[in-house]
Amino acid sequence: MIKLLRADLTRMRKTKGFWVCVIISFVLSVLNSFIFVIDIRTAENTANNILYGTANSLVLIAVFIALFLGTDYSQNTIRNKMIIGSNRTLIYLSNSVTVTIGAFAISLAEDIPAIAAAFFGKSFGMTANEFAFRMFIAVCAVIAMSAVLTLLGMLITAKSANTAISIVATFVLALGAAIILDFLNQPEYLSYAAFVTNDGEEIVDESDSTPNPMYIKPGVKRDILTAVNDVLPTGQVMQLETGSLHNKELMPLYSFGVLAVSTAVGVVVFRRKDLK
Repeated sequence: MIKLLRADLTRMRKTKGFWVCVIISFVLSVLNSFIFVIDIRTAENTANNILYGTANSLVLIAVFIALFLGTDYSQNTIRNKMIIGSNRTLIYLSNSVTVTIGAFAISLAEDIPAIAAAFFGKSFGMTANEFAFRMFIAVCAVIAMSAVLTLLGMLITAKSANTAISIVATFVLALGAAIILDFLNQPEYLSYAAFVTNDGEEIVDESDSTPNPMYIKPGVKRDILTAVNDVLPTGQVMQLETGSLHNKELMPLYSFGVLAVSTAVGVVVFRRKDLK
């Protein structure tokens, strides 16, 4: 395992596609951070701004993982590893660890400019502990997404198809998570009359309000949509970017669940895959 991991990390370090993704992630983050710094409105809460570009890094991570794993098949690297006696399970796990490390590098390239820009903000917007926990959620989401993309990359032998499917899958998951989050954040009423008492309590007069047909009432449907959005790595990222987190304490557990299931399924299927 150590020899496989060392060889994979060396290959990743020499891969131009990996460094291109890192540089693009860094440049996009610099541009986003510059906009946040000069915009007085967004500078009021810099903590959420730091997490704003995570979705961009997920797309770049998908590109990197697809290209890296696709090259293993196109150059017959996997078959060569098996010829010298490497176990399929160890090959899968070594590739998974390698691309996860690469995903961290791409994500870190996005975080550094954003964190630097935070010092120019007027208000951080949350406590240091809260920010650290949200960063932990983001890290776990990257791990989970890397596991899902590794599953796709190790099971699709054609490099071009691998790249296309990984990118499309990432966009679909991100778009789906955004749509679900939009439904969950819909207000119950489109318009209403509100009164503030002397004690500062807001009282809503529902008699003068318009029900929102898009609002999902508490119940089984809302619980299912919430659970799906919390489990999806892209759903967690979307919630971090908007600052609207539903069950943040459970998100790391969901991410490790996705990691465990994706890795287990990937190892089982890859062990039976015909590589001829």
